[in-house]
Amino acid sequence: MAIELTPIFFKLMLTKTPYDYIAENRDDLIRAEHGIEVKYDYYQDKQGVERHLVVNHEAERMIYEKIKTTEIQKTLTDYAIGKYLEREQKKIDENLDEYIKSIKPEDINNNEEKEA
Repeated sequence: MAIELTPIFFKLMLTKTPYDYIAENRDDLIRAEHGIEVKYDYYQDKQGVERHLVVNHEAERMIYEKIKTTEIQKTLTDYAIGKYLEREQKKIDENLDEYIKSIKPEDINNNEEKEA
C-alpha cells in the first residue's frame, strides 16, 4: 500500500504540478500576444500587501498615437488659419474699398451686439 500511495503523496507535496506550469505558460503567451506585461510584486499598497504592476503596451501605443495625431492636427489647423489670414490681408491690401463693400451691415451689427 505504501508503494502505491507514495507517488500520490509526492504529487500532493508539490507546490506546482506540471499542469500548473503549462497553464502559466499558456497565460504568459496570451498576455504577450496582447501586449500585456505583468511585473509581479512590483509595489506595496497602503496595507503593505505586495501588488502586481500591469502594463498594457497596446493601449499605451494607441493613446500615444492619438495624442500625436491630435497635436499634428492642431499644428496643421494653426498653419491653415495663418495662411487664410495672410490671404485675406492680401485681399484687403490690394483693394480695401472692395473689401469694405463686401462686408454686410448686419454682420457689423451682430458683432457689436455680441461684444456688448
